[in-house]
Amino acid sequence: MAFTVSRSRISPVQVIQEGTPGSIEAAAPTTAGVLTYGSAVPMNIAVDKFEFRPHSSTFTRPTDVIGRRLWNVGFNTLMSGPGSLVAATAPTVVGFKALDAMFESCAAISTYVDATSITFNPATVANSGKSATVFANPGNNKIYKAHGVLGNITLRGNPRGAVELQYRGQGLYNVPANVGSEFTSWSGGSQRAQAFLGATCTINNGTSYTPVIKSFEFDMGNTISEIDDANSTNGLFGLFISDRNPMLRVTIGADGDASAGVDWDGLYSDMTGASPTTHAVSIAWGSTGGIKCTLAALTAQVIDVQLNESGPMIDATISYKLQHATAETEWSLQIT
Repeated sequence: MAFTVSRSRISPVQVIQEGTPGSIEAAAPTTAGVLTYGSAVPMNIAVDKFEFRPHSSTFTRPTDVIGRRLWNVGFNTLMSGPGSLVAATAPTVVGFKALDAMFESCAAISTYVDATSITFNPATVANSGKSATVFANPGNNKIYKAHGVLGNITLRGNPRGAVELQYRGQGLYNVPANVGSEFTSWSGGSQRAQAFLGATCTINNGTSYTPVIKSFEFDMGNTISEIDDANSTNGLFGLFISDRNPMLRVTIGADGDASAGVDWDGLYSDMTGASPTTHAVSIAWGSTGGIKCTLAALTAQVIDVQLNESGPMIDATISYKLQHATAETEWSLQIT
């Protein structure tokens, strides 16, 4: 029997924003690629099975009836800007074009200010359905394709590496097809991400404080719901984002300085007081020139504080619910 190894390190991905939500976009291997890692299998099928078990004289079930099917989409990349802030060209930079489509498929909206900044913010409900078509070639001579993809993004950073971007989504099922020209001359662009070093984390509960930052995790907090439809051969009309609960978790060195701007008694009272105090939190990393990223939450509500033993010292992990009196301003991610 002939055997060809499916190589786990060769698994290119494309993400293309759909002109009409739920429509299938054509592959764009030279412009829509994204560099991924630890994601050799970026798509897996999920099916509903009905176990038909008739009343009979045997415990053995007959063949299951296969119902709805969809693709679970999941891959990892690094968070970085395009290296250009020119509004006419930045959205077309290979690698960042796919990243922009990923954020938009997670109910975020991007704003380009020419030669100044690119900013991602939560999208309104009306603008939350900008789905994507995702192509993957997991090295088995097949092309996997999902359309109508909506997802969720989680960012994680610590001083031992770059800021990691985890994308998890769902999309409508297409039967895998033999490899054609979908990945001819594929490019994921340049690796522009920088180490999470020289970063600036600021916590302000009325007094600005720059702590020793150990790590952070930002979760956009999207809930994806499915619309059943028997008219569809896949059993689904489509997907939609039905809820959003953005969260931020920051682990900092527990400061034993009584004069620290944010003391521990203050943290607990900010969480449990009769009128809880919100924090303005800002985390910035990378150099300028279209690469520097700043994650900001102006009124982050402390929902948990945990002290942790970390080797010879104590850390504090602060969990925030990101909310704001003005809708769609709970957080921002700006590139400068």
